[in-house]
Amino acid sequence: MDRYTFSKLIALVAGVLCVVIAIQHNKNTSYFISGNIYGTTWSITSDRYINKSNVQELLNRVDLIASNYKENSLINTLNKKRNYLHEIKNEPGLCAILNAAKFVESSIESYRIGLGHISANNGFAPIFDEMPDINNETDTGSWLFELKSNEDCNVTIGNNSWLDLSSIAKGFAIDLINRYLKDYDNYLVDIGGELLIKGTNNNSLWNIGLQDPKSINNNPIYIISTNNWLSIATSGEYRNYKIKDNKKISHTINPKTLNSINNNLLSVTVIDYEDIPVTTMADAYATAFNTMGYEKAYDFANKNNIAALFILEKEGDISIVKTQKWYDLKL
Repeated sequence: MDRYTFSKLIALVAGVLCVVIAIQHNKNTSYFISGNIYGTTWSITSDRYINKSNVQELLNRVDLIASNYKENSLINTLNKKRNYLHEIKNEPGLCAILNAAKFVESSIESYRIGLGHISANNGFAPIFDEMPDINNETDTGSWLFELKSNEDCNVTIGNNSWLDLSSIAKGFAIDLINRYLKDYDNYLVDIGGELLIKGTNNNSLWNIGLQDPKSINNNPIYIISTNNWLSIATSGEYRNYKIKDNKKISHTINPKTLNSINNNLLSVTVIDYEDIPVTTMADAYATAFNTMGYEKAYDFANKNNIAALFILEKEGDISIVKTQKWYDLKL
């Protein structure tokens, strides 16, 4: 073998080795992007490159629709004109969020997005304009909705209502990202603890830790290990609360009492497991169950084949209760 042939052989072998090393490297590499949105953090972990700017654009789009903290967001614009028929055109995002919220409201009386003025009065959102009278209980939280098409809808907000989409907007944003990543096989999306997982984590199961509500160090109390395509939403009062008049108040309002919820349910996690998981619905149901309280929420979830996990506290003891569907999914 002459020197020229030998050199080509060495180069070929070296090239093959580089390809093999690159393939192996890609199998063991995770791409991670993150940022801040909605007063919390977001991140995506994947085995392929994801354009961060495109994701941030999607998140910003939802912020301009649903933010309580932006005076000119679409929802705040609606709230400024109550008892008025808003004919919304070419706004598929807003119509989709409101349609999902109305669906959950129609099935669970404990879920009401029209109580934003009460939550704001408790200090959980800014007040940009004159809000409803929190002492007037007539038709509190009422609003009417009609879906005209995928992009058009009609909304009328009651005079004593103020729409708050914080219980559903993060889930909707995750669903937008999920559609954007439709050609990806393996990823985890996290927005402030609301999650969507698909595929595997470097050929291993995803391990998702559910926060111990009594821990100040973010220690998990339960681990979900799975490679199923799932949406995971958690609602609880263990972090987002204030002390007012020597009482602990939370951002979640009981529609019957119009006060902050007060029950022994520390947190509830809801999983959507359909062919294409819908985080929007998991997000809303988690809030609804948290408001409803354990006993009623557990019965509702079991009757409706919903996978839910409840973390309860009774006389200082912590217990975890799961619905039958949770066991069926082997989570």
